Amino acid sequence: MLRHLSSQRSEADRLRRQLQGATSTMMEQNALLTNRIQEVIDEERQQAAEDRRNLLAQIGALIEAQAETQESRLAEKAELLKKGLLDANSTLGGSVDRYGESMDTWDKKEGQLLEDIRSSRDSLKTRLKDDWNVSEDFARVCSDPSSGGRSNL
Repeated sequence: MLRHLSSQRSEADRLRRQLQGATSTMMEQNALLTNRIQEVIDEERQQAAEDRRNLLAQIGALIEAQAETQESRLAEKAELLKKGLLDANSTLGGSVDRYGESMDTWDKKEGQLLEDIRSSRDSLKTRLKDDWNVSEDFARVCSDPSSGGRSNL
C-alpha cells in the first residue's frame, strides 16, 4: 500500500508539474498573444490613419479637379458672353455710323430742299411782281383815256 501511495504521490507530483508547466506555457502564450493583439491594434490604427490620409488626399484632388473644371466652364462661358457683347457693340457701332451717315445725307438733302424752296419762292415772288407790274401797266393803259383803250404792250 505504501508503494501504491508512493506511486500515486509520484503520479500526483508529475501531474502537478505538467499542470504547472502547461499553466506557465499558457500564461506565456497569453502574454505573447496580448502583446500581439496590441501590435495588431497599433498596426491597424496606423493603417487606418494612412488610409484616412490617402482618402483625404484623394478627396482634395477630386475637389481641386472639380474646381478646375468649374473654373474652366465659367471662363468659357464668360468668354462667349464677352464675345457676344463685343459683337453686339461692333454691330451697334456700325449701325450708329450708318445712322450718322444717313442723317448727314438727309440733313444735306433737307438743306438743299430748303434752298430749292427759297429759290422757288424768290422766283415765284419775282414772277408775281413782274406779273403784277404788267397787270398794273395794262390796267393803267386800259384806263387811260388818251390811249383809247389800246395797249402798247
